[in-house]
Amino acid sequence: ISCCIDEELDKLDNLTREVIILHFLEGQKMTDIAEKFGLSQPTVSRRIESGIDSLRQKLKSRGVIVTAAMLTALLMENIVQAAPASIMRELGKIAIARSKATIGAEIASTISTVAAVKMKLIAGMMIVLAGAGITVVFSFIANGENKPASIWELVTKPQEKESQENQPKEKQPEPDNKINEVKTVNNNADITVDELLGKYKQALESTKSFISKGEFTSTHDSELGVDAPDPKLVGMKSKGGTFAICEVRFDGKSRYASEYSWNEPNPPKESRVRDKADKYLINTFVDGELYNHSVTMNNNTGAGVAQITKTSSSSIGYEGPFLGDGLAGTERLDTVLESSNNISVRPATEKIGDSECYVIDAQTKYGIVTAWFDTAHGYNVARVKCKGTEGDFDTSINRLKQGQSAYRDITFENFEDIDGIWVPMEYTYSGNTIWGPDTYGKGESHYIRTKFVLNPDHDALGSFDNPLKNPVNDPELVNGTMVIIGFLNKICTWQDGKILENGEVFDIDNIKPISLLGKSLPDITQVRLDPDAIKNKKLLVCFWNMDNSESKRCINTLNKRAMALLDTKDVYMVFMHAGPLADKTFQSWITKNEILPPAGYHQSNSEELQYTWGVKSLPWLILTDKNHIVTDEGFSIDDLDGKLED
Repeated sequence: ISCCIDEELDKLDNLTREVIILHFLEGQKMTDIAEKFGLSQPTVSRRIESGIDSLRQKLKSRGVIVTAAMLTALLMENIVQAAPASIMRELGKIAIARSKATIGAEIASTISTVAAVKMKLIAGMMIVLAGAGITVVFSFIANGENKPASIWELVTKPQEKESQENQPKEKQPEPDNKINEVKTVNNNADITVDELLGKYKQALESTKSFISKGEFTSTHDSELGVDAPDPKLVGMKSKGGTFAICEVRFDGKSRYASEYSWNEPNPPKESRVRDKADKYLINTFVDGELYNHSVTMNNNTGAGVAQITKTSSSSIGYEGPFLGDGLAGTERLDTVLESSNNISVRPATEKIGDSECYVIDAQTKYGIVTAWFDTAHGYNVARVKCKGTEGDFDTSINRLKQGQSAYRDITFENFEDIDGIWVPMEYTYSGNTIWGPDTYGKGESHYIRTKFVLNPDHDALGSFDNPLKNPVNDPELVNGTMVIIGFLNKICTWQDGKILENGEVFDIDNIKPISLLGKSLPDITQVRLDPDAIKNKKLLVCFWNMDNSESKRCINTLNKRAMALLDTKDVYMVFMHAGPLADKTFQSWITKNEILPPAGYHQSNSEELQYTWGVKSLPWLILTDKNHIVTDEGFSIDDLDGKLED
């Protein structure tokens, strides 16, 4: 519950988050909070109520539902010793997750006064929180007056009918067998978790700049029935394999990756040449610009399509596991482990091959993760296992449901000493995900680096040059290749080393973010506007994003003024969400917040919008005159009235 609430609190706007923390976690009165921020007490109350309602809806979607029984039980009699402040904060978080904001607020206020009272140590006191099919058990264990700390053990397990008195007290769950059970392990190893993760992080950072060539083999088998994560996939089956010869260049930020692939896992040696490949793919990622070129080879039946888009990140593909990516969920392994609240180093080392390894066990949002860190090879991981069941995330943003599971096992082999740094050269992967009785996906893969150069001079080699400027980086960029410049909506052709648009040379070096000042406002195709409604009206377009707190503040402020500005200033507002978004999510937000002006969403990200609308930050305001010629752009909402008077 605690980590879920922390994550959702971080997503709130600054003021709402602050008042909720002050009230629930620090026990301050609403009147004191109001005075601190120069607000009225009713305003603070409304801010807390709306924030808590939003939090609870998000928590509910994550399966966190909390009853009131344990809170009242904690605040009853036998209170003779001060409870730790950290525990009081955790109880405040549970109050946040309660079903009613008003009751939760009362309990949180009570907690602040209890902090000054003494709580008696009650050995074996069990407080049961009934959640969404889960029973959370807090055991407060007496240590005796001369011992400095209490011990809080958190155990989660499927809800059972038997009373807690009938449960075994000594038996501890094994992480490999029961994924949803967590235990706090006494760390008797001669290294701490932080020290071990620090060494692993150092190993990752020391090998992040390289040029690598390799061979990749994979097999897969999947069948998607009624339990498929996406209804559109129901009925799909796939079984087969792939072999690829690839090259990756990476420096920690920029990336180049190319591959020739064959539609079988083990093509004959004589077939592993360019002319007999089935597919070709290359992509480069530099300074937020992604270049893709894919070709179906098949005896040169086509030149393929090259595309340039703007994006904030890009995958590093097969090389990812060497850099800690894709080992447990979608984040780097050290990040996943550092975010765990239940993590420990096993007391004794274990061998992987001939190497002694420290072993970490951790309960993460992706399930139980076990990682072996190789002491003989620079503290790189020698093996990682990840098991997820109900409530855990799979490898995407989906949570596993009852009866579903996800498993992966990656082993690293053949470390080489290159310039005094241990570099992993090979890994084997196996994994499977079960969504239902007739819905599963499983696969195995093996990747080996056949050539590896550590810390090359990428600038001198032109490792990350855009192939449209340096065609040497794309050997399949041939005459007739279609070139799509996505963020400009341009379709061009590659011919004799040049990009042609309608037969004329297009200068890619002169692509710059635009300014709309003095120009007609582009057509807003994402929103259906009535020509009569906007005729002889000034237009105020606001680009925003619902994950940006300042954006939401701007939208809410403008929404409150929409009717008044239309009546008195002839200003017609249009709200445009910037970035990909599910229609259902967007419409739900618009309805919930009672948005009055027409609103739509632009699927392009903010970087692409620089080249079509001149958007350089969010929120972004654009104002026109009554002829819809842009007069101002990129100004603050606080400057709006002044702009309207100019």
